[in-house]
Order: sequence, then C-alpha cells, then structure tokens
Amino acid sequence: MLNKKSVDDINVKGKKVLVRCDFNVPLIDGKITDVNSPYPIDKKFEAFNFHVINIDGNANRVSCIAQGPKKVIFIVGMNKICSDLDSAMKRARNVAAPTNAQRFNVKTPCKETGKCFDCKSPDTICCQFLITRCSKHAGRMHVILVNDNLGF
Repeated sequence: MLNKKSVDDINVKGKKVLVRCDFNVPLIDGKITDVNSPYPIDKKFEAFNFHVINIDGNANRVSCIAQGPKKVIFIVGMNKICSDLDSAMKRARNVAAPTNAQRFNVKTPCKETGKCFDCKSPDTICCQFLITRCSKHAGRMHVILVNDNLGF
C-alpha cells in the first residue's frame, strides 16, 4: 500500500500548487471503483468532473489531442477553470477566441466586439470544438493545474 497524504494533510494556503489529474481511473457511474489503482486518488476528488475544451480553426491541434501522440499533457492556468461545461464553452468562445482573433488579425465579428457571434466567416478560428472528458488509453492524458493565470 502506498503511503500517501490526503489534501487535508497538506497546508497549501498562499502557495502555488500543481495538481495532476489522470483520466485513467476506473469509474462506474461516475464513481471511482478502485482506490488502489496504479493512479491513487483521494476520495475527495470523486466529485471532480474534468472536461478539457479546445477550439481550433484548422483541426491541427484538436486532431493531435484526439488521436495523436502517445502522451498528451495539458498545462492549465487557474484562469481557465470553469464551474461547468457550459461556462467553459462560453469562456472559450467569448474570451479565448476573440483574443486569438485579434492576435491573428482575422476578419471576424468577435475580433471587433470581443464576443462570439457564432459566425461562419471565412476567417473564423472556431471550426472544430473538442471536448475531452476521458481517455481509453491508460496514461495518455494528464492535466497539470498551475495556481497562476496562464494564457487567455
């Protein structure tokens, strides 16, 4: 048995914390079924429901995430954490996409207004949406949360 600490055993107040989430924990009906799996998870994290949202204009990034390399690591700033899937989609469309539209200087309504119009402009950067909620391949996807604002 591994000698591990619970989140209650560690004082992290005021410190930067990295949290690793492995999508390959055995689940049945949303509950962890094997707490002694090779990926020990504190019981408090049973309620975590991770979804990683990616928007792409050319599908090069999302296709690699979906079926590319043997290992995918997401390094995510706390500014990108949302309470649910709907708010994550809204954030991606109304924060990240308009910022990228301005950065790439494309001709889209969101570049001008800063909010999504669900456009199908020839310059749209929102062609593909990928929602990653798990992986069938053990050890392939990892999420590292960084207690800082990263990107937009």
